[in-house]
Amino acid sequence: MRVAVLAPTPETEFTTLSAAIDLEGVALGGATAVKWSGPGGKGTAEGTTAWKAAQIPLNPGENRIVLEGVP
Repeated sequence: MRVAVLAPTPETEFTTLSAAIDLEGVALGGATAVKWSGPGGKGTAEGTTAWKAAQIPLNPGENRIVLEGVP
């Protein structure tokens, strides 16, 4: 199963000064859900094939957000 981020950018790294971020993308391979986790918490995105995760909290400094397609 593959999860791809399309917005705000398809790049794997980018810089923001915001306290939260919205991510949008697609999941290929029949995902029933897309889950995210990061230093500010974890949750489930809205949608499956096309998904959106709104207001993912960010901590000051570097953040790594992990996305997982759930079969």
